[in-house]
Amino acid sequence: MSYPIDMWAKAFVETCLIEGAIHAVMLRRLITPWWKLALVSVLLNLSTHPALWYVVPRFEPYLTWVAVAETGVWLVEGALLTALLRRDDPTWRAAARGFGITLLANAVSTLYGLLGLG
Repeated sequence: MSYPIDMWAKAFVETCLIEGAIHAVMLRRLITPWWKLALVSVLLNLSTHPALWYVVPRFEPYLTWVAVAETGVWLVEGALLTALLRRDDPTWRAAARGFGITLLANAVSTLYGLLGLG
């Protein structure tokens, strides 16, 4: 029998692995050493993943809910990553990187989940 916390934990680990790989490739020159990059990736996911699973009310149609919820996740994670990147680059590029990287990471992990690959 699978319990809700087990299902969430499995999804969280999968999300961290998928998005962490994207963060590692995209941010490896901006966030060093590697353990800080890994920590940033996990913290970004911790900032949104539990709320997505346990707080955001679900509604139908399901794909509309996914689009709305994932947009919220992207905006929160994008803003957090942008704030972090702006410490070293106060230009518009920090926002472009922060929101671009989190858009890619969340799109890939969401597609992974929707395709039932997990």
